[in-house]
Amino acid sequence: MNTRPKKRTNATKRNKKGKTRFVLFLVLATIVVTLVAQQYFSRLLKEKSEPELPPIESEYVPQEETLPPVDPIEETEAQEEVANNNESRLALYYIEVVDEKHFEPVRVTTTVPFTLSILQASLRELLKTDKVPDGLRSFIPQDSKLNKLRIQDKVAYLDFNESFQFNEYGSLGILAQLHQIVYTCTEFATIDKVQILIDSEQKYYLAGDEGLVIVNQPLTREYLQNLFLSLQ
Repeated sequence: MNTRPKKRTNATKRNKKGKTRFVLFLVLATIVVTLVAQQYFSRLLKEKSEPELPPIESEYVPQEETLPPVDPIEETEAQEEVANNNESRLALYYIEVVDEKHFEPVRVTTTVPFTLSILQASLRELLKTDKVPDGLRSFIPQDSKLNKLRIQDKVAYLDFNESFQFNEYGSLGILAQLHQIVYTCTEFATIDKVQILIDSEQKYYLAGDEGLVIVNQPLTREYLQNLFLSLQ
């Protein structure tokens, strides 16, 4: 008679122990599912929070390492060779600083040894920040280099190195450097717009110590002028 209650007690203990294990299993499973769900939704929210780049008007097609020549026959008179054919005349743009918030792009002509690649020569000359005319300034960052260029549908695709991406003078400095590049390129009758690329990649913006400028689409003179006015 004494054995039956003991058997019930042991069975009860086993049942309680089994229930405890089952509860622990459910708790652990709930924790694992919660952690996985948190990581998934966190990643999903992060992807949605990143800004989508608006489409550009023309697709960039990577080119070979060598810079293709620009046909001088289609260039403006300002960019034609000097009559004696020993030199080529270039029209470059530098910056005249009016005050802390205002500047003016200034057109300057110069000559280089004769070349058929006038656009390439113009940009390389413009990137020589140590050769700036008196009274003017260049806001193109030092060590900026042109990797390659291409012209398609009157858009000049200019691929610069990483140094071109950051300007120590803030958003106005970036605007000034873009004025120099875009104004110089659009001196050519074959170019209406300029698309900036950094190491063959399209960037959403160029950054400065203070502020940034959106460059995810081909730039025009009018766009830069309006952007400059909006910062005043």
